[in-house]
Amino acid sequence: MHSAPRRMRDIEASMVEPATDGHERDLLSRVAARDREAMRDFYFIYHRRLARFIARITARHELVDDTVNEAFGTVWQRAAEFRGDSRVSTWVMGIAWQGLTTIRRERRFGARPRLPKIPPPGGAKCHEGWNAWECAMSTLSAEHRALIELAYFGAYSCEEIGAIMKYPAQAVRTRLLEARCKLRAGLEAGALTDATAGRATPSADLVRPSARGA
Repeated sequence: MHSAPRRMRDIEASMVEPATDGHERDLLSRVAARDREAMRDFYFIYHRRLARFIARITARHELVDDTVNEAFGTVWQRAAEFRGDSRVSTWVMGIAWQGLTTIRRERRFGARPRLPKIPPPGGAKCHEGWNAWECAMSTLSAEHRALIELAYFGAYSCEEIGAIMKYPAQAVRTRLLEARCKLRAGLEAGALTDATAGRATPSADLVRPSARGA
C-alpha cells in the first residue's frame, strides 16, 4: 500500500501529465480482474476530468457528484466489456454522458437553471460574475454544451463524439455546426455588451471549426 504523501504526489502528477491510452488500457484490464489498486489509479486519472465535463453541462452539484460516482461504479462493473475499439477516454466519457442523460430523465431535471439571454449593448449582465463565454454557453442546450466541450476542450473527433453520445458522425457535424453558430452569436452579443463596460471578453474566433473530422 502506498503512503499518503506518495499517493498525493501520484494524484497531482496525473492531473498535470495525462496518462497514455496504453497505460489506461493496462489499468482497465487490471480493473476487470478486480484489482482495487488499479481502480484507485483509474479514479485519480479520471475524476477531475469527468467532474469538469459534467459541471460544464449542468449547474446542479448533486448531479455532478452522482453522475461521476455512477460512472466509476459502471467502470468497475463493466471493465471487462471494453472491446478496445476506441480510446479508453472515449469509452469512459460515453459512460458519463449516458449516465447524466439517464439521471436527468429519471429525476426530471433540466440541464441547468435557465438564465436570461445575452443582454443588448448597454444592458445588465446576464448573471453576476459571469463572463461573456459563460453567458453564451448558458444559452445552449445540454446537448450543444456537451458537443462544444468534447470538440474544443476534449479534442475528440466527430467519430469519437458520435461514439460518446450515440450519434452518427454526420449528425455530430450537423449539431456541432448548430452549436457553434449559437455560441458565436452569444459571444458576439456579449462582446458588444462588455465593450460598453470596458471589459475584455473571449473572442468568437474560439469557436472556429477545430474538431478533428468537423
